Parts: sequence; C-alpha cells; structure tokens
Amino acid sequence: MRMGVGLPARVPRLIPLFGMIACIGAGHVAVAADWPMWRHDAGRTGVSVETLPSPLHLQWMRKLPAITPAFRKPRLQFDRGYEPVVMGEKLFVALPHNDSVVAYDTRTGAEQWRFYANGPVRLAPVAGQGKLYFGSDDGYLYCLDAATGALRWRFRAVPSTRKVMGNRRLISLWAVRGGPVLADGILYFAPINMNRLKARVYQVPAN
Repeated sequence: MRMGVGLPARVPRLIPLFGMIACIGAGHVAVAADWPMWRHDAGRTGVSVETLPSPLHLQWMRKLPAITPAFRKPRLQFDRGYEPVVMGEKLFVALPHNDSVVAYDTRTGAEQWRFYANGPVRLAPVAGQGKLYFGSDDGYLYCLDAATGALRWRFRAVPSTRKVMGNRRLISLWAVRGGPVLADGILYFAPINMNRLKARVYQVPAN
C-alpha cells in the first residue's frame, strides 16, 4: 500500500496529546473530513485531504488520566498516548484505565455515550458505515452503533476462555492488541497470545 509519499502534510483538527484531547479550529466550528482510524487510513499514511483554517483557535479541551503502556519496551508502546478517531460530528477515544470507549461531540466536547468492555481497550477504534469497531484485552472484537453506543455484536476469534495476569489484572490469554483496520468492507485485527507474544491475524465482514 502507498504510504503517502509525495502527498501534502495535512493534519486533523483534533489533536491527541499525552493526557488530553484538544480541538483546534477556526472561530466557528465546521464539519471537517473524517479521521476514521489510527493514522487516518488502512495504509497508516497519516494524511488527510483536510485543509486547516487560519487562524486557529482552541474550541475545547478534555483532560484525561495518564496512560500506563502495556509493554515496557518503547518499540511496543503503541498505547502510550490517546489516539482519537472522528466520524461526522463525533470523536471516539479508547480509555484503557477504565475499559471503556467514549464518544464526544466534536463541536462542544460534550460526552455523548460511553461503552464498557470487560478489559482494557488499548488501541484506537475504527469508525465506518455508521459503526465503531475496537478490540479489548478481554479477547473480543466489538462492534457498536456509532450514534448510540449500543452493542451490535462482539466476536471472539480464539475459542479460549483462559485468563492470565497482564498489567496487574486478569485478561484473556488472547488479548486483542493488534489494532483493527477497515478496508473494502473487511475488518482485520490480531489477537496476541500473551504467554508467547505471537499473533494471529483475522478478517471478518464489517457488516
């Protein structure tokens, strides 16, 4: 996949920071292009067609608890900061400290709904087709209604209910720590065996 070589260096108006999320925009709030998954797209290009207005002004800010990464090695710390995604007028962010995913209004920062899994949600969710998808340390891939946060379905790829200690709590032996990717109507994700640190890659229809 093309990795954005030669493309303009655009950035979204919703800026993830360590311990907070800030919305930066013009003097009025307008609907911007979606940022539906980590680094924007399945190619992880980090590139959007969005053009930033000028001048920029702070619209709102949310202060969130500091994150403790799951792994000690820096090269494995993909969860060391918040990675919000955006679809329409909703911003979605995983909160690993309390096992939840929350939706905020992009215009005001007001919380619209919150969904709790049975384990930490460490990586960015994926938004698309009116739904929100994410994996959890409880071993499941979840699909929510993006508008309401209602559970549509959940899927456990590895048929094992075995639990192990992970980051001072019981989690699934097959925690979903390979962040989901959506491409051409197919979701790709990876449960990881927490004893052997080996992954299996799965694909499931997004609908």
